[in-house]
Amino acid sequence: LLEISVAAGEAGPVLTLSGEADLTTVAELTGALSAQLAVGARHLTVDLSRLRFADSAVIRELVLAIAP
Repeated sequence: LLEISVAAGEAGPVLTLSGEADLTTVAELTGALSAQLAVGARHLTVDLSRLRFADSAVIRELVLAIAP
């Protein structure tokens, strides 16, 4: 189960991912990333320190978020 939380950081929003992220949760991650970028976040930190597992679909979404 993936949990996503958003908090204010010094340079911009911090998206913290907890639990496990895979193909079944990638849409949730994509939505969270898109929502932050859509409101004009110029610097977005993604904290993966609490993520126990991420499959290739999740890694792909993270890469696509930084490489428009």
